[in-house]
Amino acid sequence: MKNVLRKPIAIALTTLVLTGQTGISSIATFAAEEANTNGTQEIQGRAGLTVNVGTATELRNAMTDANVTDIYITADITLPVASVQGKGSKHIYGQGYTVDFANGYIYGDYNSVNTAQDLTIRNAGKYGGFFGGTGYSETTYKDVHFTGATQIMFNAGYSKLTLEGNITVDSTLYEAIYASNVTVKSGADVKISSTKSAIYIEQNMIGNPASAFTTEAGSNLLVQSKTGHAFFSTRYAVAAVTLGGVANFISDAAYAYYDEAAYYSQATSKALDLLPESKTLILAKPGNSNTAFYGDLNIRDNADITIQAHSITQAAAIFSNKGLVAAPGANFRIVSASGNAIGGKVASKVVLQPTIGLSTWNLTTQSGSKPTNEYQFSKAEFSLAGFAPAAISVTNLTSDSAAFNTSFNPNSVREIAYGSYSTLADKENELLEAAEASVKDLFNNGNVDGTIKDTTNQEAIDKAQEAINKVTDPAKKAELQKDLDEAKKQLEAKNEAAAAEAEKARQEAAEASVKDLFNNGNVDGTIKDTTNQEAIDKAQEAINKVTDPAKKAELQKDLDEAKKQLEAKNEAAAAEAEKARQEAAEASVKDLFNNGNVDGTIKDTTNQEAIDKAQEAVNKVTDPTKNAELQKDLDEAKKQLEAKNAVIVRPTVNSVTNKDTAVTGNGTPGYTVVVKTGTGTYTGVVGTDGKYSVNIPAQKADTTIIVEQKNAGKTGPSVTVKVGNYIPATAPIVDGVAPFQQAITGKAPAGTVSVRLIVNGVPQRLVAPDADGNFSFYSRFVTDGNVSNLRLKQGDIVTVDYGIRTPANLATSVTVSQAAKPIIDTIKAESDYVTGLVPTGTQVLRLSINGVPQRTVTLQANIDTVTAGGIGSNGRFKIYSRFFTDEKGQSRKLKAGDTVTVDLGAQIPGDTGTTVTVVAK
Repeated sequence: MKNVLRKPIAIALTTLVLTGQTGISSIATFAAEEANTNGTQEIQGRAGLTVNVGTATELRNAMTDANVTDIYITADITLPVASVQGKGSKHIYGQGYTVDFANGYIYGDYNSVNTAQDLTIRNAGKYGGFFGGTGYSETTYKDVHFTGATQIMFNAGYSKLTLEGNITVDSTLYEAIYASNVTVKSGADVKISSTKSAIYIEQNMIGNPASAFTTEAGSNLLVQSKTGHAFFSTRYAVAAVTLGGVANFISDAAYAYYDEAAYYSQATSKALDLLPESKTLILAKPGNSNTAFYGDLNIRDNADITIQAHSITQAAAIFSNKGLVAAPGANFRIVSASGNAIGGKVASKVVLQPTIGLSTWNLTTQSGSKPTNEYQFSKAEFSLAGFAPAAISVTNLTSDSAAFNTSFNPNSVREIAYGSYSTLADKENELLEAAEASVKDLFNNGNVDGTIKDTTNQEAIDKAQEAINKVTDPAKKAELQKDLDEAKKQLEAKNEAAAAEAEKARQEAAEASVKDLFNNGNVDGTIKDTTNQEAIDKAQEAINKVTDPAKKAELQKDLDEAKKQLEAKNEAAAAEAEKARQEAAEASVKDLFNNGNVDGTIKDTTNQEAIDKAQEAVNKVTDPTKNAELQKDLDEAKKQLEAKNAVIVRPTVNSVTNKDTAVTGNGTPGYTVVVKTGTGTYTGVVGTDGKYSVNIPAQKADTTIIVEQKNAGKTGPSVTVKVGNYIPATAPIVDGVAPFQQAITGKAPAGTVSVRLIVNGVPQRLVAPDADGNFSFYSRFVTDGNVSNLRLKQGDIVTVDYGIRTPANLATSVTVSQAAKPIIDTIKAESDYVTGLVPTGTQVLRLSINGVPQRTVTLQANIDTVTAGGIGSNGRFKIYSRFFTDEKGQSRKLKAGDTVTVDLGAQIPGDTGTTVTVVAK
């Protein structure tokens, strides 16, 4: 605000002459003013004088007389151009008259409490007519209208202003209101038009009351500015702005709402607080290139606000660090004609928690068309920073809507609609209408205060409940639930009455059904001869339908008595019938045997028909013990008849090898299979699957086995098989063979029964491998079919197979080749053993030291357990050498320079040894 409009801090001694009257009316001298430093104000002189004024002089005298408190204007008054310092608190009753200030003004007194009502003020000066220009005062305008060339409606920067009734300001040259604390009371209807900022909230230098602007619930406020802000709060004011009624802030050329503290003092600024049921419009009119709203915003439940701008470069609303907080039941619409909807001066926190939902329109989507996005979530929070034309950033965004998290971008959003403004509100209304219709449909004539229809049932109740559950408005939902609960209550009462009547009918039916079981309907007597299980079951069904526990127990007691009597009656009849069945079955079974002796043989005339007839009779016997006894005798008769009629055939026999310990095959189920080997007879029984297996000792190849089957009375023809030689599926492995080798070794598959040695095509001998398949043939001497003491020589062909029926691919042949000499490990002086490696199959090794034979070793299962050493199955050998007899006949240990020779022994001619020299330790 311009300095010329600031409240004067002191007024110098001045003489004012009010002209326009006869002569000089009065001369007033004004002393310098001093501030009330304690910030308190009291009504001064309320018990003072009351005067009527009808002229400028009378009005001046009354205003400057501290003893006058109540002034009644009795005529239209025109004041000369002047500034007058009022004294004391004043209460002006305009009574519908007009005071024309001719661009002058009358100051209010310090610490004064003033009112002006039912008055029209024309041509108010730069301090606004009555009571302006002085701080530390309280002023109330009620039903006051400003017309003409009004410069300012009210100008007192450090004062409190209250507006009541109808207040109109046609237009002001400067701010309409310049004050630190303004309240628009409930019921007030205030219309303000200004050239500059229409409402200007200043800092209260004394701090009490704090700078604030408040509209109470039930008030109506319209504020318009042609070139300035419709509402402006200075940065130093840090004003608390609370709107509880209807408020419209409209600017043609600047911000419609501008909190300067939000721009300069974000840490201390306060958010515009919209109370429940308030309705607010903040509008930057077409042609206005500015933001409509600059500040922070707190929208409570059921509060309603529209912020609209027409800037193409700035956001409709720019927030500061308090940001935007919208309660679940809040309603707002923030829209720009072609720019962004929102932006942030600094990191502005936005908290959204819509009950209904949120709709957004992008820059290219027109208002009124289908929104670009619709979101439903319980809460979303994010920080907003930046505003057009700069980029807008969103950080720390969290919500329970994946769509909102990924697609919301304020840089492209032109309009945001929340709560009832959201397009989802239409859907909510549809849900609400559907729920209301569903609830009303439960009641006669749709009157929820009346009674439910006869057709209303649980299904209809559930359907209405489902409809209510879809409503999100808590208040509407609670109201509908209350009506539905009443319908539920009535239905429960109706159902209880119907249930009681139905229960009565069920009890009567059950009682009649039980009595009908007894003679003369006497439940303490005996049951009728015609009472049967069907009648009992029918009565039980009727009792089961009774829900009263006591009555049900009473009826069940009588029915149990009927059951007991029927069971006793049936048991006696059943015992007699069972006796007859047993006698008939026993006679039928005995008739199958000679002389009726079930321990004897069946008659020649007994056939399958007689057996079947007896079986039918036995099947009718229910006593388990007697039934089993008779069945045993009948089974014997069956067995004898089957044996008598049987035709026994040869069993089939699977091939048998010298590895097998069982004879297997197929026969007649239940028959006994007899196997004869020549040295023993063995038996087994054919299983129900027709297969048998008879255990026998393993037989030699070519042994003849006889197999036959028999029943209790006959033996069938036999089958003869010959034991074959077991041949594995893979050929044996034969170790290398050297001339004069005394043993030929190798390995066959585990489980091989025997292997055969062939030399140059002449069979030599058979051996049985061990459990792992390892075998060893004696080969010191072989035969060519004529001479039996031949030695193996280089070039001989050695073959190992599984016998005379071995296929060519399962026989292995090797050629006798020059023997590989032993490999001796390095020998150090005083070594306990000489070690090394020879071909597998080597039978004997000889140790010589310095040409003197010492000892020989042979094959050992574990060379480490034999002190003298030996040859292992893998060709590794060790020979004891700790002490030996040297060429002088002395016993000593090995020393460096001794020569050690290991060969195949004296039995193997030729150079078969390896000699090494002992090295130092």
